[in-house]
Amino acid sequence: MDLIAELGALALGSRMKRLSNEMLKEVDKIYRYAGVDFQSQWFTTFYAIYKEEQMAITEIAKGLSISHAAVNKFCKGLLAEGLIEESKDSGDERRRLVILSAKGKSLASELEPTWASIQEAVSELILESSFDILSAIHNFEDSLAAKSLSDRAIDKIKRNQLEEVTIEDFQPKYAKYFASLNYEWLDKYFEIEEIDRRVLDHSQKEVINKGGYILFAKYKDEIVGTVALMKHDDTSHELTKMAVTEKCQGKQIGKKLMVAALNKAKDFGIRTVFLESNTKLVPAITMYKKIGFIVVPVNQGTVSEYKRSNIKMVMEMKEWEGL
Repeated sequence: MDLIAELGALALGSRMKRLSNEMLKEVDKIYRYAGVDFQSQWFTTFYAIYKEEQMAITEIAKGLSISHAAVNKFCKGLLAEGLIEESKDSGDERRRLVILSAKGKSLASELEPTWASIQEAVSELILESSFDILSAIHNFEDSLAAKSLSDRAIDKIKRNQLEEVTIEDFQPKYAKYFASLNYEWLDKYFEIEEIDRRVLDHSQKEVINKGGYILFAKYKDEIVGTVALMKHDDTSHELTKMAVTEKCQGKQIGKKLMVAALNKAKDFGIRTVFLESNTKLVPAITMYKKIGFIVVPVNQGTVSEYKRSNIKMVMEMKEWEGL
């Protein structure tokens, strides 16, 4: 049983490493047959120096897209064998320069025919596989550079997490969560103000009974987030009191709450939704902008009820098409 093969894409890195190790072992066998005291792991570093004649360690690492530590390791082995020499750059003593020694140059010339045979043998393997693996690897690397594996996987994890989150309307039994979730973040970042206590401790009276809405995010049977739409006048509501418990932040629950609130505003014919915030809350401000909120000047004649407010943003609901 070949478990790595059976795991398919999940073990692609391990399978490629296994293939790489096997290829390096085979090349070492070829060097031994050719009577050359040379290790396959040195090849790319040695060849880069051979072609460029003189290179800095950092240049080799960049050119080969491997770590500085790896290049140092390979150069250490080449130095021990007397195949390269190193010196400091006269223009910058921090830069280590390496060149092939006389022994290294002689070995490179000796290795040229062997390298040609290895290249021919690898090309033969590619032809026999009936698949242009080099082009496929090139395309794979381009895709990886465009968006990393970790970014792709994390996006999918977030999507799956979001699918586990349900949005629920206000129920009296949830009022305590509306208060506790907001007090949690307010206590961490700001001073709790009188208007906060009035709204949070009396959400039914101050929000629901006045024509507003409160939504809750439930994740794994636990209320973990909330947001409110407080009626301002007949055409506009304020999006406020959005909070997600710290242990569940980073799962896009805030975004799901906001989208749900805007969808509700659109369904109920609300023309404008505005919010007040503070510019120190960078992730929140960034999310608001991505969703479509526009920063507007704070009217000089209008004094915010919140001491912490220093930015106002508006969404005209005719512009909202959902996400």
